[in-house]
Amino acid sequence: MIVLDAPEEPAPAVPERRLRGATAWLFAAVLAVLTIPLLVALVQLRRPHWYPLLDMAQTEIRVRDVTSHPPLIGLAGRIGPFGPNGGSHPGPLSFYALWPVWRIFGGSSYGLFASTVVLDVVAMALALWIAVRRGGRTLLLGVGAALALLTRAYGAFLLTLPWNPYLPVLWWFVFLLAVWSVLVDDFAMLAVVVLAGSFCMQTHISYLGLVGGLVVVTAGVLARALYKCRRERGTRRSLLTWLSISAVLGVVVWLPPFIDQFAHSPGNLGIIRDYFSHPPDATIGLHRGVGVLLAQLDPWKLLTRTLVHDGGALEVTGSRIPGALFLGVFAASIVVAWRLRHRLILALDTVLVIALGLGLVSSARIFGTVWFYLLLWAWGLVALMLLAVGWTVVELVRSLEPAPVSKASVRAGAIALAAVTLVASLVFSFQASSVTVQTPRLNETLGAVVGPTAAALHKIQQQGDRGPYLVTWLPDAEAIGSAGFGLLNELDRRGFDARAEEAFRPGATRYHVIDSRHPSLEVHLATGPDIANWQRDSRYTEVASFDPRSPAEVATFNRLHGQVVDDLRGAGMNNLTPQVDSNLFMLALAPGVPTGTKNLITQMLDLSMPMAVFIGPPKGD
Repeated sequence: MIVLDAPEEPAPAVPERRLRGATAWLFAAVLAVLTIPLLVALVQLRRPHWYPLLDMAQTEIRVRDVTSHPPLIGLAGRIGPFGPNGGSHPGPLSFYALWPVWRIFGGSSYGLFASTVVLDVVAMALALWIAVRRGGRTLLLGVGAALALLTRAYGAFLLTLPWNPYLPVLWWFVFLLAVWSVLVDDFAMLAVVVLAGSFCMQTHISYLGLVGGLVVVTAGVLARALYKCRRERGTRRSLLTWLSISAVLGVVVWLPPFIDQFAHSPGNLGIIRDYFSHPPDATIGLHRGVGVLLAQLDPWKLLTRTLVHDGGALEVTGSRIPGALFLGVFAASIVVAWRLRHRLILALDTVLVIALGLGLVSSARIFGTVWFYLLLWAWGLVALMLLAVGWTVVELVRSLEPAPVSKASVRAGAIALAAVTLVASLVFSFQASSVTVQTPRLNETLGAVVGPTAAALHKIQQQGDRGPYLVTWLPDAEAIGSAGFGLLNELDRRGFDARAEEAFRPGATRYHVIDSRHPSLEVHLATGPDIANWQRDSRYTEVASFDPRSPAEVATFNRLHGQVVDDLRGAGMNNLTPQVDSNLFMLALAPGVPTGTKNLITQMLDLSMPMAVFIGPPKGD
């Protein structure tokens, strides 16, 4: 049994804050326990074969382009107008981070799962290392327990899917710990602040204000530290060294977005600035922003629920009471830490309070639909707030004890933290054993048409036509072009010169849309009722088709279709009835559609639709 930081004498012992000896072994053990559920998920995701859809397909296209057309900006987002001048998330750092492991796995789609897990494990290792630097083995166990609860709550689906809102969640956790470290004069962590913060900011726009605000705070702390140590040559030299290293690192990781800004018109950073300076809709405002944030600060959800799963997530709305009560407990713990004059806890509390304030501003400035992924950062705050409250309680108990804390008490606390980590990891491993690829039915359907389509194009190539081939997919009745981007990605993987229409430039990138060259053929992916339209056109050959539904499911789908049409007409929404056949996904999100009708639409989407691929001359319209 390892004795953790137990004092031999009345004076408190200084914890071992370097990764060596027993500390290194404990670090490795905690990291291994945290990693096991993700490895279980990777084994589960080996089958069926994964065909990335929509954003994931766009991500793989960019990862594949790292060595041929190095990305300069992030994934396309709901930023700016639809069309070739639409905006993207700020930067490409995630694509470069995913590339090495993806390449090791042969450039396969499964390699993206493995890459995502590796990034998660690296983030957890950094968090545990920072914990050792701040508080030795005891804090290592505390942060390990917080990570175990947080990762179990996020779930295997989120932590393995390389979607840009999901990729930063653990790096945000690392960023908060690194900012805390800089606040207590661990200037080596400034490089981690830059790297983790840049990863979050570049990968998803929801972190831009959060990270930016804390970077400003960090800059103020560094300016104050430089002034205070102006006559201490050793400290000043160390600080300037780490400032220089971090500045160089910052320039390197932010160079691509700035190259894009000055090389292209309009530049992506300018699009982001203009769009959020003049949003197309009114923001939800402070009152609703408070409610949305409080709904995310419910610690009971973190302890008992899986926050994200395929096809949905916890609602962003809900009771404010648990979150408000938890905020009250956290505030009380800050008062206790202040009275105890505990510098480390107070510094952590400071970071969390500032992050909460920035989070409130971020929540209040949301406009349009309040998507759950815009608030995923809140759960990292909840985990660290639980850590801060628990740590404060321990220090309060220690201060009330007439005698120094015994080795037995320290050992009991360590065992309790280890037990939390182990139990949470076991539960997470069990849950991870049933994780599935994204949208299994749509994945199966796309997989069924990719092979025959590629075979047909190979025959065409043997006849001398090597493209470019224009891949089209609208109207997509089922999934707003998810499978269309998936087909584009799969054809690109197989070496075909496949390109999307110019309107899809933000998603497909400038290197994968049709340019001044006229396409030689059109490859059209049709879904649902659109299939019959293409079957009637004699110029096009149907090269692949698949319907994942059984005859009974087709009958159920048709019955639901009739009910939805009747419901819309009964609600006076005749103008929306064409979307039942042309854009079912967006119909489910349309304002004013009755909840019961939306439930019926969800059932239709779960049943999925048939899909077919047609090849023929480009229509030109």
